[in-house]
Amino acid sequence: MVPPEITVTIPEDRAEYLLNDIVYSDWTAVDVFPGLATAAAADDVNIGMASGEPFYTGSVGLHAFTVTAVDLAGNTTSVTVPYWVVYNILPRGVAVGIAVLEAVYTVGEVIHVRFSLTDSEGELISDAIATCTLVKVTLGMDKETYMILKVWKFNYDVETALYYLDIPTEGLTPGIYDLWLSFGDGTHRRLRVRLEGGED
Repeated sequence: MVPPEITVTIPEDRAEYLLNDIVYSDWTAVDVFPGLATAAAADDVNIGMASGEPFYTGSVGLHAFTVTAVDLAGNTTSVTVPYWVVYNILPRGVAVGIAVLEAVYTVGEVIHVRFSLTDSEGELISDAIATCTLVKVTLGMDKETYMILKVWKFNYDVETALYYLDIPTEGLTPGIYDLWLSFGDGTHRRLRVRLEGGED
């Protein structure tokens, strides 16, 4: 006999959802013959969930949403959908994917990086572990090559509620650099900058 068929619409496969957001699941389980005996979903915290119930977004990182259905003949089907729970990063607009030149600096200038992290309700997150990786980019004819130069950990300023990092450029050579920001939730953002030589 054919086992049950399961379709999970929400959460979407590897989609990102904000920390503490209320997102309602959407899934179906069907068995034409002999019919369903049971069908329920589970996440990292909850079990026995029906379609339309909110799934877990209470901690950042990768999570799993699983629907299991059993028909009256004892055939079982399970479908697992991974999804990410992430911080809301402010300001928005930090580049992802194809790198766009964000700013131009002169060698010797300090690059100031500032941002805040919140959950879906705007509650500030002050205990994230955020890092910045400085990468030298070499532009070739048909590809780019990369060299990791240094990694820093962001500090947190309680008064301004901002994560901050001041990146020195003294001693770096002119060229293109990527700043890879990691926020401790499994996501990354890339800032591409160009350093130009100072006037003699």
